[in-house]
Amino acid sequence: MTVDVTLPDEDAQLYILADCYDTDSCFDDAVADDTFDGDLESIAGWVAPSAGTYFVVVDVYGGVSAPLVPWQFDLSITVD
Repeated sequence: MTVDVTLPDEDAQLYILADCYDTDSCFDDAVADDTFDGDLESIAGWVAPSAGTYFVVVDVYGGVSAPLVPWQFDLSITVD
């Protein structure tokens, strides 16, 4: 699986989680937070450990610059 996201005006963070309710459900090899405002974050070649439901989470580092304006972002998910 490859997941890419770009937020034009924010510093994106990208995660793949196994559960939305368990704070320890993030996979160490499925986190992307290496770039800055407007740059692409990518998780490439991730393989799910077993069949099931997984959640892609898009977040921002440090809060949004305009909190009353809806986020607009480009998200691409490819499952091989």
